[in-house]
Amino acid sequence: MLLRHLITGVDRPTKIPSDIRNGIIEHVKGFPVSESKGVRYLPPDLNVSKMYRLYLENFKADEKPPSLPYYSNIFKTKFNLSFGIPRSDAVVDVEEHGESP
Repeated sequence: MLLRHLITGVDRPTKIPSDIRNGIIEHVKGFPVSESKGVRYLPPDLNVSKMYRLYLENFKADEKPPSLPYYSNIFKTKFNLSFGIPRSDAVVDVEEHGESP
């Protein structure tokens, strides 16, 4: 921490209010999740940027929302989620439709 202060002149990073952090966590929890072999998946049409844009719709014009990197950091550190369909499920789906992989 001392080294960071000497280099940047900043004592500590800007603190985001806990209600904002908790709002991001609740927002991510609101998306449908499927599970396969212990891995949890969000729908394949989603990504963190799309989720963030949906999150911004909850803010009023006079409120300052957190940044995309902050939202992404919460997503990566608080959740163990992937996007898309599990590879094994995709193979089953192809076999059911008579297509070759």
